Amino acid sequence: MHNNLWIKLPKTAWHRDYFAKLMAKAILKKKQEVYIAGLKEKSGVYAKRFFPKVLSKMIRKLSVT
Repeated sequence: MHNNLWIKLPKTAWHRDYFAKLMAKAILKKKQEVYIAGLKEKSGVYAKRFFPKVLSKMIRKLSVT
């Protein structure tokens, strides 16, 4: 096994310590469900839950880059 196997993350990616802090906080508060994500990702989760048809139409119209 190689010790130098590191994944290069984009500059916008969260640091693992920050993620661990958020996850520990959620566990301590005994949260049943937690979304650890950015604003766009979280809004997509909520849109999928409350407005599935609207989200489906929006996704079909998005251009993939």
